[in-house]
Amino acid sequence: MLFRLLLGASALVVAFIIFSWLFWTRPMASMEDQDTSAPRITVVDSQPITVKRRWVGYGTAMSMDAADVAARVTATVVDHPRKIEPGGEVVEGELLIGLDPVDYEHQISIARTVIEDLQSQVMQLEVQQEAARQRVLIASEDAELAKADLDRVKQAFENEAALQRELDRARQTVIVAERLLINAQENLDAMPAQRASLQARLDSQKATLALAMENLQRCSVRSPLNGVLESVDVEVGENVVAGQKVARVVNLTRIEIPLKLPAAARSTVLVDDPVQLRSDGSISRRWNGRISRISPADDSSTRTMTVYVEFVQEADAESKLVPGVFLEGTVVSGRTVSRTVLPRRAIRNDQVLVISDGTVMAMPVRVEYHVMLQRPETGLPDQDWVVLAESLPADTLVVVDAARSLPVGSAATPVVAAPSPSSGSQADSRSTGTADSGDSQ
Repeated sequence: MLFRLLLGASALVVAFIIFSWLFWTRPMASMEDQDTSAPRITVVDSQPITVKRRWVGYGTAMSMDAADVAARVTATVVDHPRKIEPGGEVVEGELLIGLDPVDYEHQISIARTVIEDLQSQVMQLEVQQEAARQRVLIASEDAELAKADLDRVKQAFENEAALQRELDRARQTVIVAERLLINAQENLDAMPAQRASLQARLDSQKATLALAMENLQRCSVRSPLNGVLESVDVEVGENVVAGQKVARVVNLTRIEIPLKLPAAARSTVLVDDPVQLRSDGSISRRWNGRISRISPADDSSTRTMTVYVEFVQEADAESKLVPGVFLEGTVVSGRTVSRTVLPRRAIRNDQVLVISDGTVMAMPVRVEYHVMLQRPETGLPDQDWVVLAESLPADTLVVVDAARSLPVGSAATPVVAAPSPSSGSQADSRSTGTADSGDSQ
C-alpha cells in the first residue's frame, strides 16, 4: 500500500517537471507593427509606352494585270489552238482564237482595185490640165488677133474704105474668140477642184484599205499580256461580234487587295504602311504587303474606308495568292503615340484601382481600344491589354485585378510584378521599344 502511494507521487512529480519545462521553453510570438496587417496587392506601373496601332480589315484579292480579251471584228471562229484552255499559260502576242478572214480579204482586194482606178484618173487629170493650159494660151492669142483685126476694120470704116457688114463680122469674130477663151479658162480653173475630189476619194479608199488590213489582223485574237487563262468563252464554228469577250487572261505577279477598314483609321494609316495578310481555311496562309493607295472618301453606309494593298509575288512562289481569295489584313500604323497600356482585367466599370501612399483609391479612365500583345517586362502573363485615351500620371500604381474586393480608402501594400528570369533579356528590349496594338473592324 505504501509502495503504491510512493509510485503515484513520483509520477505526479515527473509530470509537473515536464509541464514546467515545456511551459518555459515554448516559442514566443514576435510583435510586429500594425501596418504589416494590410493586404499585399499586385500592381503594375502605369509608365506610358510607345504604341503602334493595328487595324484589321477584310477584302478580296484581285489581279492588277488582267484583261478581258474581246473580238474586235464580227466573224466566225475557225481556229482554237489545243493548248488554249482555262488554266493554260500564255505569253504576250500568243494566238488565242482565229476568226474567218475571207470577208476582210475581199474588202482589201476591192479597196486596192478602187485605189488603182482613182490613181489612173488622177494621172489622166494631170494630162487634161496641161492640155487645158495650152488651149487657154491659144484662145488668148486668137482673141488678141481678133481684136487687132477689129481695130483695122474700124479704121477703114471711118475712112469709108469698109462696109458696115465687114465691121459687124469683125466684131462677131472677137466675140467668138473671147467666148472660146472664157470656156478654156473655165475648164482650166475647174481642174484643181476635180483633182481635190479625186484625191479625197483616193484618201478615203486608202483608209478603207488600211481598216480592212487592220480587220484582217484582228481576225487573229492574241493575248495582250503574259499570264494564265482564266476562261475561254468560244468554240470553233461559233459566230462572234465585235466587242464580245472570248477569253480572260490573268497575270499573278501583282495582286491588289482593297481592304475595308473602320473610318476611324484614316487619321493613323499612311501610304507604305506594312500589312499582314491572312487567309482562313483548312491551311492558314500568310503574305506581307504594303498600302499603295488610300481612298479619299469614306463609305457612309458601312462607316468604312478603303485602302489598297499591293502584293508582288514571284512566278514560281510555292504559296501563290490568287484573285478571288477572301483575306483578313492587319495594318500596322506608321504613326506612333505614347499611351498608358494596362491589363484588361485592371478595368472595371470604367475605373481602375490605384494605391497611393498605402491607400486604395478609384480613378476613372476611358478605354480607346483593345490590343493583343505580350509585355514580359511587366512580369504579367496577360495578352489582352487596353490602351487608355488619356495616359495616367507617371508612376501610378494600378491594381492588376480590379475584381478583388478592395474597399476604396482601405489600406494596402503594393507589390510591383517582376519579370521572370527567363524573360529578363526580352523585357529589357521591350521596355523601351514600341508595342504594336490591334483593333478590328
